[in-house]
Amino acid sequence: MSRVTADQFLAKLRNIAPEDSAALLRLVIDYMRPALSDDAASAFRAKLSALAGILGAEPALHQRLSQGFNDWLGRQNLLLTLSHVGLLPRNGFLGEMQRRVYDTLIPPARDVRDLSDTLRWVFHRAGDADWIAEVEDDDWFVLLSLLGGRRELHASVPKEWQRQALDVLEKLSVWVAAEEMEGELVRLDPKILERQSPFSALQREMMRYVAHYQQWLAGERAEYHDDAHLRVLLEQSHDALLYYRKRSLSLGASVRLTYLLERLEQTLQRIQMLLDLVDQNPEQSLDKRAVALALFRQLAIAAVQRNSIRALWKQNIGLLARKVSNNASEHGEHYVTDDRRGYFSMLGSAAGAGLIIPLMAILKIQIEAAGFPPLMNALLVGMNYGLGFVLIHMLGFTVATKQPAMTAAHIANTMERDSKSRAKPAALIELVAQVVRTQFVAIVGNVTVALSVAFAIALGWHYFTGEALISSAKGAYLLESLHPLAGGALFYAAIAGVWLFCSGLIAGYFDNRFDLLAMRERIIHHPVLRWLMPSHWREKMGDYLADHYGALWGNFLFGMLLGMSAFAGLLTGLPIDIRHVAFSAANLGLVGGLDWADFLVYLSFALMIGGVNLLVSFALALMVGLRARGLRVPDPLGILRALLGKLMVAPWEFFLPPSKGQAQSQQGAERKTSADKSAH
Repeated sequence: MSRVTADQFLAKLRNIAPEDSAALLRLVIDYMRPALSDDAASAFRAKLSALAGILGAEPALHQRLSQGFNDWLGRQNLLLTLSHVGLLPRNGFLGEMQRRVYDTLIPPARDVRDLSDTLRWVFHRAGDADWIAEVEDDDWFVLLSLLGGRRELHASVPKEWQRQALDVLEKLSVWVAAEEMEGELVRLDPKILERQSPFSALQREMMRYVAHYQQWLAGERAEYHDDAHLRVLLEQSHDALLYYRKRSLSLGASVRLTYLLERLEQTLQRIQMLLDLVDQNPEQSLDKRAVALALFRQLAIAAVQRNSIRALWKQNIGLLARKVSNNASEHGEHYVTDDRRGYFSMLGSAAGAGLIIPLMAILKIQIEAAGFPPLMNALLVGMNYGLGFVLIHMLGFTVATKQPAMTAAHIANTMERDSKSRAKPAALIELVAQVVRTQFVAIVGNVTVALSVAFAIALGWHYFTGEALISSAKGAYLLESLHPLAGGALFYAAIAGVWLFCSGLIAGYFDNRFDLLAMRERIIHHPVLRWLMPSHWREKMGDYLADHYGALWGNFLFGMLLGMSAFAGLLTGLPIDIRHVAFSAANLGLVGGLDWADFLVYLSFALMIGGVNLLVSFALALMVGLRARGLRVPDPLGILRALLGKLMVAPWEFFLPPSKGQAQSQQGAERKTSADKSAH
């Protein structure tokens, strides 16, 4: 990103016509814009000091800049900006995508009186949204004060802006009231048709408030209309929105509902901000400067991204991720152990899966040896994997690498955040430690039992038949497939990690689908099932599927993805295959006949495959979970260093949970720390 020096800035400032205020603003922002390599907040503050020095040395230029800035402010129309910019569009994803593509190819003429058009022209670089968010409020306020030519901006909002803000408040309240008749909300709460909702009450009270406020501005009323009742209704509307979100977890959430609830939340927040800005009640102690700067930052970022297809895609992917991962997080907590009882229970569950995995590995080898055509071979191998994973789940056992897609969503769901929606590092490190030790014990259970059972089966087969279970050529191929480089094992393990991540999303999708379609009630009242079985059987079937429907589909389709990967590579000519830690361990056991040194080498290869499986699937699932909840990790390298530091100081915490007494003392220390912070 190019830098504008102080001399260049001063020369350009002198050449710009005084009436071209937008060009003046654009020049100032070009000068203030931090370089990509800079820390945005620090670089902006340094440029701010330099700008103050330049304008202080050139009072005539400063006066001209201030005059242009104030003239520009007075001419801006805020109606469309405040009612549309920064809010999810009402034309949906496809309609908005079409508009953005068209406006990118054939840009509309800039309206000099439209604030959003001016902001988009002033902040004209694609990366401006990033540093706008990082600059501190105080620094933005100093810049705006410099541009305005005074130390302090007026505390009150100009009357014309007040009138425009009131018009926007009126329109936004009408939109909120209209949303309650959406079929998705009626599905979540049918009683909304029988009683007055907070949304309708908010709209009616807003009409009275705006009418009285306008009369007060015109001098027709002596008393300012208090907004206390309006704020109560606004709070009740927020509560109703939270209620709908909770109901959507149990009744299912469509993409349309997720989009609707997000737009409702944004609209209510915009109403809250505008109410704070126009409020004139002397008894209210609102920090209007902070509200105004927050609104400015929101509008500027949205204006920069108005035609960004990438931003629209990320926003909607985040909404979709929230829809799916909310269901996944409901199950993730069962895969995170924080005490020794749960820890050893997980070990037993993983050991149970280790009994079945060698049988699946043997069946796969037999299918491939039968000489089926490639497509039939891939389908049969996928069915073997899929039905085997389903059986493991139905027996209550655990495949270690199936956990990350669930646990990452759980971490994101329980993560603490700071005021800038950044995940708190301490909470993240503790949760990651819990997950790591759970994954560790699950892998131990899977690998040790699968390896032992596979070796015992191969040994028993040779003892009773006098023949090897697998040929020497097949054994050599299985060993080569474990090699991290020559056999491409780590690359293929990463592909398996992607499918593991997808299986978590699939499980969340089908869980949500089950709730959305009220499948439990459909099963109980299905006419054919009513003829075939008594009611208590149907209820048990409905209850079981309510708890396991997503997991069953996720396991089956995960197996199909594993089985079809090599066939996809054959069709495309690309190096596509999979490696999975549990099956790698089982294959190692089936080969047998290795000396201890070779055995330990190949066992380490299998564990490396497991590490890649877990790392890829967990990283992808955590990224989606964080994005779905609007969280971001402030300093990934710093958190990694903190994790390594914790590993050096207390490595046992990553492999063994604390005893009951240690856990209670840690919780007490955490509560004391939180209380001390609150006191300060």
